[in-house]
Amino acid sequence: MTLHPISILYCKGRQFFLLLFFVFFASSLFSVNYFLYGTVGEGSQDAPMTTLVILDQDTGGVRETIGEIGYRLNGLAFDPTTYNLYGTTSSNDPNFPQGLVIIDRETGAGTPVGSNWPNPIVCLACNSDGQLYGWIEFSPGPQDDLVAIDKEDGTFVQYPDAGLSTRGMSLDFNQSGVLYLLNQYNPQPIYTVSLVDGQPTQVGTFNVPTDVAHHGKFNPKTWEFWAIGDWGNTNPRDLYIIDINTGNLIYSLPTVDNLHTIAFAFEAPLSQLSLMGVKGHNRFLTETEYFNTLKWTLSTSVTDMVGFQLYRNGKLIAELPPSAREYVDHNRKRKESTEYSVKVIDLFGEVIDLTSVIVR
Repeated sequence: MTLHPISILYCKGRQFFLLLFFVFFASSLFSVNYFLYGTVGEGSQDAPMTTLVILDQDTGGVRETIGEIGYRLNGLAFDPTTYNLYGTTSSNDPNFPQGLVIIDRETGAGTPVGSNWPNPIVCLACNSDGQLYGWIEFSPGPQDDLVAIDKEDGTFVQYPDAGLSTRGMSLDFNQSGVLYLLNQYNPQPIYTVSLVDGQPTQVGTFNVPTDVAHHGKFNPKTWEFWAIGDWGNTNPRDLYIIDINTGNLIYSLPTVDNLHTIAFAFEAPLSQLSLMGVKGHNRFLTETEYFNTLKWTLSTSVTDMVGFQLYRNGKLIAELPPSAREYVDHNRKRKESTEYSVKVIDLFGEVIDLTSVIVR
């Protein structure tokens, strides 16, 4: 008996649709245009403020200079849920040392979030859910540990002692959501770090010419590990592209002097959602209340939605019905800069559109 091709597809329907899903997912992933952002300028004292740039992924050179961040950075990460860049500032920054900033991808300008930290947090990383992590370094002392950072107020929760002393390091998530840490100290170990208790497990070592793989990030198209081959005041610099499974150098690219952090990012999709926000105030005798008013419009072509989710600095603050087009956020501060995101939610609880605005 000979099976008709349609019968074969019918009999093996599950495998067929899994294959279709894989092909669709893979083609969607590789159709995304990823940018490689970098910051130029060390965090050391007397160094100039950090400049945000876009790097050419073929040559390693600067493709575009965006602008001054206004702070000395020692960590950079892209949030895929809000399409924002976040940075951590150096202990030598004269304006906002040891803190979290949101970076405007159009101008490069940084905006502080919350207050200063007691110690510097470096090598910022963000998972697929938009949760920020970093590595806090104590000086003096060997207690260098994983932290989880709140994007709304900049506060952090420190994990138990990791038992490591680190420098010239990298921290990032791979495609499976596993957090990797690369440390300069001999023999250049590669660790995975538990998000449950912050404990590192050595899974290998890396081998590069300068023994440094600093502020590295996984390339989301190839999942090769890209890192900066020098730190401190050493120039010229190279980008090292590393096979994380073997620790071996695949190839290197010469790059700009004083490149200090990198992060892969993609543009937000064209939105059918438009959002605006303004700051206002009410005076009550001797007291003044400040509030932010948000208004949005939505294309009539959006169907099957069940409502909106509203986020303040990455934290959910309200779930609203489909008819909602305005929200007032009370009890804000006069000179506070706040980022709001509105998500459109469908019948399955999935996000079908998202847009953001910063109210200053």
